[in-house]
Amino acid sequence: MRLTTSGNARNVSGAVVGRITTQNLPHAERSEYIRFLPQGEGVAGDFAGYRAVLSHDDVTTDVPVVDRLRESDHFTHGDVVVMEGGTGFVRSLYRPYERHHSLFVTERCSSNCLMCSQPPKDKDDVEALTKRNQELIRLMSPAPAYLTITGGEPTELQSLEVVMYPYSRRRRCALLTPGLLSRRQFFPTRLSRRPRQFRRKNQDARLHRYG
Repeated sequence: MRLTTSGNARNVSGAVVGRITTQNLPHAERSEYIRFLPQGEGVAGDFAGYRAVLSHDDVTTDVPVVDRLRESDHFTHGDVVVMEGGTGFVRSLYRPYERHHSLFVTERCSSNCLMCSQPPKDKDDVEALTKRNQELIRLMSPAPAYLTITGGEPTELQSLEVVMYPYSRRRRCALLTPGLLSRRQFFPTRLSRRPRQFRRKNQDARLHRYG
């Protein structure tokens, strides 16, 4: 299942999160959308008001754009994606027709597990990913019944705002963690609800850590 693609980015310096539309919307409805132009569709038009434009062909516009896309067959109307201005990288974050969804909250981790498919990176990405996930949560429609919070090590977050969203909405959620912190250590006692699942990769760090 394809989740990423890339192209040439212009008019954008940071990340742009938006909901894909394959239709030309009225100006009053464009503010949350990224206009997607499939291969072979004309690129002429008024793109004012859209958050960005994605296109296979060259597009002349003043709004943020990633054109000359390598692939796009995985995009559908209503998907939420993020465009990286520095690289032209485009990643799908949410697909409304899928059953399982996740929030990737950080690449940082205090463990260095032998079997981990997401090796830790020593970079401060929490603020940028928190902002991305806040907007992703806002754009999720319909809101998923089940959500996985993953990383990295989610418990390294200084702010619990993004992490605690599923519980405040009474959604089912799994928090993937190496298990170095207990529920009581991570979740403040003032919270009225706890996650229904607090899934640990391994509760005994000595069995799987190195370095």
